[in-house]
This record gives sequence, C-alpha cells and structure tokens, in this order.
Amino acid sequence: GNYDIVCYYSYDYGFHWGTLTVTDFDGNERFPRIHGNGTHLICSFEKSNNLYITKSVDYGSTWSDPEQINVIDGSVCPFYKFSSFGDDYGIVWMDEREEFPTIYFSALAQSYQMGDVDLEIIPDSASFNNLNNSIVWKVKNILSFEIENKGNCTVYDVDVVVYIRYRGSNDLYCVAESNIPLMAPSDKEILSIEIFSPTIRDVAKSLVQFANIDEIVIKIDPYNRIMERREDNNELIMDVNYGDIFPRLSWVENIVLRWVGEMGLDNSILEDTLTQILSRDINQDVLQSLIS
Repeated sequence: GNYDIVCYYSYDYGFHWGTLTVTDFDGNERFPRIHGNGTHLICSFEKSNNLYITKSVDYGSTWSDPEQINVIDGSVCPFYKFSSFGDDYGIVWMDEREEFPTIYFSALAQSYQMGDVDLEIIPDSASFNNLNNSIVWKVKNILSFEIENKGNCTVYDVDVVVYIRYRGSNDLYCVAESNIPLMAPSDKEILSIEIFSPTIRDVAKSLVQFANIDEIVIKIDPYNRIMERREDNNELIMDVNYGDIFPRLSWVENIVLRWVGEMGLDNSILEDTLTQILSRDINQDVLQSLIS
C-alpha cells in the first residue's frame, strides 16, 4: 500500500471535520507523532526505516519538506510509539545501529524550536471611550484594552472576542470580535473594538441589548486554537453598569427593563421609539410619557 499522513480538524467542537494532508509521497509514512505550540506544529514519522520531521506554522494547512533525523540510513527500529518529542528542543527514538536496540536523541534545529506562547490581557488596561465627542448622546461604543505576547515565539491569527453577561445569568453573549494577524515575542497590541455602531439606529438597539448588563468578558483565543504555556490570563472580566456605556442615558435602562419585563412588549417598537427620541434629542420626561 501507500500510507500517507493526514490531520483532522474541526472548528465547531467536533460536529464537522475536515482533513489536511501532512505527507503525501511514494511509499509509506507511518507511526506519526505530533507536537504543537501556538500556531506551530511538528510531526515525526517513519519511512523506509528512517525518522523524519516536518513542520507547519499555519495550524497544519501547509507543511515543510520532511527532514531526515537519523544519520545512518535505515537504522530506525519502526514500531508504534518508536519516537517521542522529549521537549521543545529534541526528539528520541529507538535505533538499531548497535547490536541491541538503543535510544537515541537529537536536538532539533533552530527552525523547529517552537518555544512558548503566553498571551495576556494586561490587567486594568480596559476602558470605554468613543472616537468623537460629538457622537450621538456621547455614548461610549469603543472598548479599548492591551494584549501582550509574554512568550518567546511568534503567534499568528489571534482571535479576540468580547461578551456581555447579564445580572442573574451565567451565560455569555458575543457582542464583538477582532483578530490580530501576528504577535512577535514581547509585542504589545492595543485593541479598540467597536461593540456597537455609533449610528442612531444601532445606538437605539444597543440601549435595549445592554439593559441589565453586569459584566463585560474579554477572551483571547476563545476557541482554544493556540496552545499556550498559561491559559488563565486569557480572560478579563470587567464589572460594568449601563451608565459606563451610556453616561447620558443611564435612566433609559429602567424604562427598557420595564418595557421588556413587566409589559412584555415587542422590542422593535421600543427600538423605533428610541430611534426617534435620539434623533430629536428629546428629554427624559418626554420619553417616559411617550412609552408609558
């Protein structure tokens, strides 16, 4: 036969799967072992009684040309789990060049040394703001915070997601997403993410959506695609109230909660009313009379 190596992947927690080719050459590539860190993967395998390594820096989408590790051709003793990555810097395998099978070690070339990834949201770096003080009713629709790569290797394609949590609930609701294409070691990146559009219509919708807010939760790599030295610093939880985001409209929250909760009325009607009010700069007393 002709045995090749493929990598299975899923982006939806295992409901659907796809395959990526790791090796596809004449002959049999067998007994693969894989080691990963961040976006980097290295895979070892046996072919014709030799040990090879190949590397991917893009989650397995593409792989480097395999490199033979053992010096004496055909000396590897091939069987399941015949090799193992000892750490980020070396690989061990069973070799038959001596009279008896012997464990051999090889330090990986610099190009294969992956190091550590450690992404952190800088504590106390998060704040709400807007890009223009003339924005409608001076709402603060921009969430800014700083992320640092405290590891010693470059990481690619870093997803960042912002969620809200309501009072009395443990569920998270996504309100914004962003992506950092690349972070080298020691890089710091200040993200300013728009959690809603500053248009009058979208502000009106957000006045309803954010009512009863209790926390903002920021997560780096929420889908766990990146392997890190630490994971506990990938999340930042902020205690937030309605007035932090809508400083001139904090009084609207109770009206929204009464409309949705006690009265059980259609949100779209309330959003339309709020849109008209924001457009006309109507005061609090007029708003209460309009929707009472």
